[in-house]
Amino acid sequence: MAVEVRLTPTVAVPDDGLSPVGSDEWNAAHLLNLTGPALVGRETATQGAAAEIAVGAGLSLSGGTLSATGGGAPVGASYVTLGADGTLTSERVLTAGAGVSVTDGGAGSTVTVANTDRGSTAVTSHEGAADPHPQYAELTADQTFTGEVSFGDPGTEAGSITVNGVSYDAIVKINEFGGTRDAALILHRHATATAATLGFARARGTDATHVNVQSGDVIGYLDFAAWHTSSYYRCAEVTAEIDGTPGAADMPGRLVFKVTPDGSQTPAEALRISQNRVANFAVTPTVAGSTIWHSGNDGPGSGLDADTLDGNDASAFAPAGHVGAGGAAHANVVAAGAAGFMTGADKTKLDGIASGAQVNVPTDLSYTAATRLLASSTGADATLPLVSTGDAGLAPASGGGTSNFLRADGAWAAPGGGGATNLTYTAATRVIASDTGTDATLPLVTSGDAGLAPASGGGTSNFLRADGTWAAPAGGGGAAAIKSALVSIPYGVNRASVTVVDAAIAPGMNIIATQGATVGTDENDQEMDAVLFSAVAQTGQFLLTVAAAACDRIGGAFRIAYTYGT
Repeated sequence: MAVEVRLTPTVAVPDDGLSPVGSDEWNAAHLLNLTGPALVGRETATQGAAAEIAVGAGLSLSGGTLSATGGGAPVGASYVTLGADGTLTSERVLTAGAGVSVTDGGAGSTVTVANTDRGSTAVTSHEGAADPHPQYAELTADQTFTGEVSFGDPGTEAGSITVNGVSYDAIVKINEFGGTRDAALILHRHATATAATLGFARARGTDATHVNVQSGDVIGYLDFAAWHTSSYYRCAEVTAEIDGTPGAADMPGRLVFKVTPDGSQTPAEALRISQNRVANFAVTPTVAGSTIWHSGNDGPGSGLDADTLDGNDASAFAPAGHVGAGGAAHANVVAAGAAGFMTGADKTKLDGIASGAQVNVPTDLSYTAATRLLASSTGADATLPLVSTGDAGLAPASGGGTSNFLRADGAWAAPGGGGATNLTYTAATRVIASDTGTDATLPLVTSGDAGLAPASGGGTSNFLRADGTWAAPAGGGGAAAIKSALVSIPYGVNRASVTVVDAAIAPGMNIIATQGATVGTDENDQEMDAVLFSAVAQTGQFLLTVAAAACDRIGGAFRIAYTYGT
């Protein structure tokens, strides 16, 4: 680039080549001559000497104007701009409307469009000209709003609904026409320990001044209504209510479940769960059509039918007609006739029968060995069983012979190894030794089991006591003396009693009396052979009773022998 600087005189003075040029004779302008096309400028933002800038491709410099010659966006295309540009014939300018802001970040940055509606008009609705219904609504966490909000197309019912002839307005209403959604409202929470919650809360008073709720106040309703003909009708209802007097950290509550009976439009209470967790049913509860028992529906008329009472079937109890004197079902029992109740006289008679008494009817028994049948002349016969592993019984027929023995299984067979078993007994050890099997030691007698008597040690003063030891009886003195007495037996008196005097006799002594020498006739001697005596000790005497059927045929004086001891 060549640059030429010329001075242009401002005063017409001949140039003689000698006179100096004064400052008022030239101006400060400089004329730059360039070889074009070119521009003068600087590539950097710093201050310095001017430089030539060439006109690049796609640009033209003509008539002092730099223009694009091709390759750029067409001027006639449609554009959305942030500001008006007269060179674009189809431009649209982006402007911010109500509740919206547009922020230009500058060339090379971004343009941000944001919602600025954050006040009481937090719900921003956009409406089309042909459809007056809201198209969408946006809520943010810090927004509040007043009035009514409807989600979805409310149709002709707008923000209210009529149930049982009463119109109900709602702050929030969710609407849907048809559709395939399974739920109109979903509470969805992502948290480790906190679940999605639908909460109901109520206070009396105002927002500025809360007032305590009272017993009976309803805290929340869950209403269910369905359409028929021209209106919605309530079919079920669940309410949460205050059940008692509230207090600090004390809020008793109850749940009431209601359903609408057939033929009605008003729900009626079916179940109430009170603050004490007691569930009260409005009608008697049933399971699969069967009534559930409880103390309130016990007794006649309850409609309940128990299988057993204290483990007993109904047949174990007397009918109502059998209760009380006489009864309605039958009267007193008839001897050898109809069954009935026992009379007082019958009871007295039965109480007079001694325990263990038997009817004085002889029973004759006969036994048939071939059939093991024991026949009774007064009752049922019985077949005696054979011996078995679990029960005692008769041995089966042996078949005779000397080689077979009765085994434990009830069969006759020869012992293993053949031949007889020889047993030997050692008295000192009480051992019975077997030459074919195991030896056995016989036990001594005990209070609970039979056994051998222990060695006595000899003598005449000791006796075997019930505890299995030999000892002298209490009172000592060795053997009691045998005494005799002459008694007179009244003739023809059954169980006649006579008194025998003996100063040594005392109450509680044991007395043994038997027949001694007879003083009576020969016939009486013969009768006395069958006479037995019993004696009861008294002070200085004992009462002797003749215990024999022969007493009605004997009489006279008899000699008896007796002894006594403690």
